[in-house]
Amino acid sequence: MSDLTIHEVKTKPSKANERDSSHWSWAQWSALIGAVILFVEIWTLVAWLSDHPHQVNQFATIGSVNWWACTIYESLGLVLAIAVGSYVVRGCIRERRLTFDAAFLLSGSLMFWADANPNFFAPVLLYSSNFVNLNSPQGHMPFAINPVIGSMPDPILITVPLESCGLLAVAMAIGAVARWLRTRYPGISTQKLVGLLVLGGVVVEILVELPMVGFGLWTYTTPAGISIPFGGGRRLSLIEVVAGTSFLLLPALLRLFKNDRGETLVERGLQGKKPVARAVILFLAVYSFTQILAWGPALVPDLLSSLYERPWPHLANYLVNDTCDAPGITGTAYGPCPGSPSYRMPIRTSDP
Repeated sequence: MSDLTIHEVKTKPSKANERDSSHWSWAQWSALIGAVILFVEIWTLVAWLSDHPHQVNQFATIGSVNWWACTIYESLGLVLAIAVGSYVVRGCIRERRLTFDAAFLLSGSLMFWADANPNFFAPVLLYSSNFVNLNSPQGHMPFAINPVIGSMPDPILITVPLESCGLLAVAMAIGAVARWLRTRYPGISTQKLVGLLVLGGVVVEILVELPMVGFGLWTYTTPAGISIPFGGGRRLSLIEVVAGTSFLLLPALLRLFKNDRGETLVERGLQGKKPVARAVILFLAVYSFTQILAWGPALVPDLLSSLYERPWPHLANYLVNDTCDAPGITGTAYGPCPGSPSYRMPIRTSDP
């Protein structure tokens, strides 16, 4: 990437732009992958909706500090969604097409079905049921292992805005920082620029998660030795810092690096396509990127950490939500929590 310059950051003309239109571009192959993943998501969501999703609120503590914290963050998420969404809509109207930002916003809003994916094998990430929530769609996903993943709360009023408008806002902010760095230090190499952005991403990830874990909006069950403790059993996983930084930074880099035509990687090679076809390919290509992000760099570290859990500390009921037999909780459908002496990973043997 050493030949990159700024547009936000421009590249030399891509060979993909020079190919005959009969050759599939990277964007078209990505769109094909996206179409397959979208089919699985639609299958999962249809099965979930057919089973009448419900709110998980048995252990909600209305009026508590945690409830107020959840409500405030949900409100901030909605304000963010309105602000960023309005900006993106104006961009589409101005350019009279589906822009990259719009495709990213739509794709990000469809990431919510993967909110519980760190718990695919075993409980790792616990959301507070004081959020407005629905039970996770992943209980209806083909091949899911965790038999109780579908009963865990999915705080849709915070995750959907953050995964769409929040990620896009971070990407725009990183683009502004990159432009400033290029202006302030004209001779900076692309490698150094990306390195500085990675360091900044780590800082942002920690600053974002610290208050959320501190107020008990969610917590991780990774071993204490690789976590930042907050009391009350709440922990910020250092492994999640790696996953979260990837989650924040990779979409920003995709948006940042462009060729001489101002095209991101998922927009190249679409010259000559009809507007509708171009919009569909762009959406599916961006959707493919966001889904691979959610199920790859942003997930694998958490999945690996689930293999090394230790006995859980005592946690508030609104975080455990009878997910498993944690300290003070017995008789759950999952059985002993990971890390317990008698723990054996249960496996779902039939559809919910």
